Amino acid sequence: MKGGYGAKVIAEKRPHSQMKVLIIGDINIIFTYEFIIRVLKRIDGIQADVLNFAPLQEKNRARDEHLRGLGCRIDYQPAYHILKKSRLLYPIIRIAEAGRYLKARKYDVVNVHFPGVDSWIVPHIIRGGTRLVTSIYGSDLLRASKRTFRVLKSLFKKSTFITAASRYVEKEISERTEGEFDSKIRIAKYGSTACEEMHRTLSEISREKSKATFGIPAEKISVLCGYNASEAQRHLEIIDECKKLPDEYRERIHLVFHCSYGGNAEYIRRLQRRLREANMPYTLTEEYMRGERLAQFRKAADIFVNIQPTDVLSASMIEELEAGAICIAGSWLNYPDLDEYGAKMVRIKDLSSLHKQLSDILSHLDQFRSEAEKNRGVWSILSWEKDFEKWKDMICGGTDPA
Repeated sequence: MKGGYGAKVIAEKRPHSQMKVLIIGDINIIFTYEFIIRVLKRIDGIQADVLNFAPLQEKNRARDEHLRGLGCRIDYQPAYHILKKSRLLYPIIRIAEAGRYLKARKYDVVNVHFPGVDSWIVPHIIRGGTRLVTSIYGSDLLRASKRTFRVLKSLFKKSTFITAASRYVEKEISERTEGEFDSKIRIAKYGSTACEEMHRTLSEISREKSKATFGIPAEKISVLCGYNASEAQRHLEIIDECKKLPDEYRERIHLVFHCSYGGNAEYIRRLQRRLREANMPYTLTEEYMRGERLAQFRKAADIFVNIQPTDVLSASMIEELEAGAICIAGSWLNYPDLDEYGAKMVRIKDLSSLHKQLSDILSHLDQFRSEAEKNRGVWSILSWEKDFEKWKDMICGGTDPA
């Protein structure tokens, strides 16, 4: 039975017992956390537990409490503080992790999200009657080392289904495995509750007030550089490109950096040093935001720059498009869902052309803003409702691939 947000669906289950589902993943990743709430917890007749491949981050304590309140049992990875002090002790961590993963034998369904090196043991320990579903987000495949890729292939061989978060990810899985697992691949997208809620909030927020909230002068053109603290966002290169702008344009912009996750303290200090040396006005925040606060931050950006070496469609990018930001993205980045929707973006062929594109936008700002406003409604790409039935079918007993 299909219903709205929160409606229940009955799972196919064994007589006199619940279907036991184990999620191997990380609830610190918002998509994994919301998958449990918006998909698994809508299905009656299953017991969903979590084997977390990372320690709980304190800022996500509320997620832990929410899931436990819904009946989830969660086993977090220990911090391993002492063992991580020397690489010589890493094999002990691998052995300890293998011991934690043995609990997968007790479950009817094991769903691995964002698999990594520690997932190597899963294909070797699950029971013959256990359904294995491997869920690929994107960067877990695109940035996989040779060792990790071997782990992924072993998971694929044992999996009943392999889920891809987009058509681009599906294509990459197929090409990198020479079509060996094509019959198992299903496109099953992730939603974003925040994005669903944000599109309603954004219409009630002004860009000027949003800028003021974060200390950005109203007359400045705010340029959001990437969406997390990872070096892959190429913050330093973006700064160097902005330094090439003519003085009349450099004086008009205000750089913005959101470094709430994905990086480390040393890199952020290096980023701050580069900004001081560049002598350009900027805002750098490490604040973890949600709700109206996040909506205000999204609305505060006039221009959003995303030029990572590789990327898959993120909630952050959708939110900036929904907020009306002018999005500059590398032409080497594939976003078939945005292309299908008809999203308006500015593409650059290489990093070195960023300053020229910024100059063009600043010269014709009203024209580019008018195009960006046409992206209103793009949030619907991240609706959990769209692929709920696909997820339910794969987890709860759909037809196995031929």
